[in-house]
Amino acid sequence: MRYLAVILSLFLACVLANRSFGHYGPDGTVLFLNGFHFVSGRTSWRISANHYCVIVSDDLLQCAVYNTNTSPALLVGVEYIVSRKAFQSLPAEERQLWHSHAFEVTSGFLIQPQLPEPVDHTIMKDVLVDTYGKTFQTWRYDKQNSPVPLGIPELVMGYTADEQIVPDFVQSRDGLFGCNTTFIRESRQDIRPMEVLQGADSWKHGFVLTLGLVNETCETSFTSQNDTDASWWDFTIDWENIWHGGKRLLGARRRPRHKRVVGTRIKESWIYRYGANLEHRGVRYWLCKICHIKKSYSTALYASSGTAHAARHLLRQHQIAESGERISGLKTPFSLASGSTSSSFSPASQLPLQQQTNLGYQIGSHFDEESWKARFVDWIIVEDVTFRQASGERLRWLIANGGELASRLLPEHHTTICSWIRRSFESRRHIIAELVKNAKSSVHISFDLWTASNAFNYLGTVGHFVDQEGKKRDVLLGLPRIIGPHSGENIAYHVKEVIDQYELGSKLGYFMLDNAKSNDACLETLIRWFPMDVNRCRLRCIGHIINLVVRAVLFGSNVSKFEAELRVATDEFKFDIWAKKGAIGRLHNIATYIRRTDQRRQVLRRLQTELAGDDPIFTLEIVVDGKTRWNSIYMMIKRGEFCHV
Repeated sequence: MRYLAVILSLFLACVLANRSFGHYGPDGTVLFLNGFHFVSGRTSWRISANHYCVIVSDDLLQCAVYNTNTSPALLVGVEYIVSRKAFQSLPAEERQLWHSHAFEVTSGFLIQPQLPEPVDHTIMKDVLVDTYGKTFQTWRYDKQNSPVPLGIPELVMGYTADEQIVPDFVQSRDGLFGCNTTFIRESRQDIRPMEVLQGADSWKHGFVLTLGLVNETCETSFTSQNDTDASWWDFTIDWENIWHGGKRLLGARRRPRHKRVVGTRIKESWIYRYGANLEHRGVRYWLCKICHIKKSYSTALYASSGTAHAARHLLRQHQIAESGERISGLKTPFSLASGSTSSSFSPASQLPLQQQTNLGYQIGSHFDEESWKARFVDWIIVEDVTFRQASGERLRWLIANGGELASRLLPEHHTTICSWIRRSFESRRHIIAELVKNAKSSVHISFDLWTASNAFNYLGTVGHFVDQEGKKRDVLLGLPRIIGPHSGENIAYHVKEVIDQYELGSKLGYFMLDNAKSNDACLETLIRWFPMDVNRCRLRCIGHIINLVVRAVLFGSNVSKFEAELRVATDEFKFDIWAKKGAIGRLHNIATYIRRTDQRRQVLRRLQTELAGDDPIFTLEIVVDGKTRWNSIYMMIKRGEFCHV
């Protein structure tokens, strides 16, 4: 923490002389920090921690952690913050208790409420970004509602990636302190942390460290060897649970390095930092340490004399590359399943689904991958889930971070989900209301009608303004359902409800709308409640204007007549009408003809494959233009050109 005393004394003495951190904290507090912790091994056990920090030396800060910065507050933990230099001097076993602050700083998760941005930026960049923290939660997360602190303190860690924490938790903190994590992150883009030292954030590598027997997460044995030695990653193997291909390998043992490389400068492969080299009946195996510690025995062992399979496993299952960096994003839901602590579903396959869910974390010895895949596919088919939804990042995050408590949280009725969504909407709406309230500019409005898949009609209403930080914002203010006719007067009543909800009457600016006559009538109705010069405030969408011009260029000046003829014509006569519109009309007819039957689409796919020869190709469907889809004619031409139509 270079220049720690100088920086804090220069900035904080003058800036914070008349500021209050709150009612708590030790004498001599020079920093007030708010950040996010989680109980080691349980990223879903989230904690918003308020730190009151004092300087012990140039290499050490000590912080009292409270649950709130207002009265009354509880002392819930303590954190020690050390410099990079001090962390480097720690032994290997000690380092596993510490977490890095690099991501917390650059992500905006770690904040200094009420400090001016230049001061905050300097302290984060020159003092905190390359520090490390060791934090103990003395008021346990699972006992937080008790009147007194119970149980043994918990070791807590810091987040190292966005997907590890839910956005609602961050937004709740932002609302409490009147800040915006996104803006803070943008202002810190120039902060470049040094590489995180080995041993910190050990939970990412399968080390879940706990205190005593009260915590039920898995234990880790320490070693005292130097951290530059690959054997520092050594671990205790449960020889009774060495599984491969559904069979237990009794008599497996560690395979020593070949005598020709022992004592030489030939380095051991990086995969052995995360696993062990085993041998059974003359066959070589690699045992994944992370899977083995998590008791995912069925996916922990690989038969291979090389390193490729192990490297692929570490990348796909645990997102660990050769450099040791964590690669964000999980490739498939199955990669999460194979690293799960769940047990085999086979013994309980005949039980009711709810009982199977509860037993998933209790039964048996190893995870049944095929059974899990089968149930996953059944879910996709029965619930009509799209492939993209089933492989989406948010679903993968829920599976990876749910843990044992997820089965208790899963709703059993759709109304529960509805109430969750409503509560989430209300909490976020309050954040938007604050943004709009503090806007530096007028709030300009755009709205348009939208039809959902259930044929319900909604009015999407968006506000455009410059916020108090000088940033241009485009936010969805409301999506009310339109009941009744799509007349200008009826639309105006729904727009008025949105404006009143955010108290925007005095801050209204321009209205950017398409050229429909109902929008003119809407503004004429709105002036009953909100005085405005309609001719000045009513702006017409340039996109609609350009679209009308282009259609006139393509189909002639009398486009309305052309479209009217299409509306009343039979399918046979529609071909004749389109044929008179030149090359684009003929292409439309060809595309329509091909798409009418699956047999014709099969012929198109076969022709694409034949033209590709030996080169692999993804076959593409022909595209037909649509009146309401802008650029659809362009997309039809591009696809037709690609498919040689």
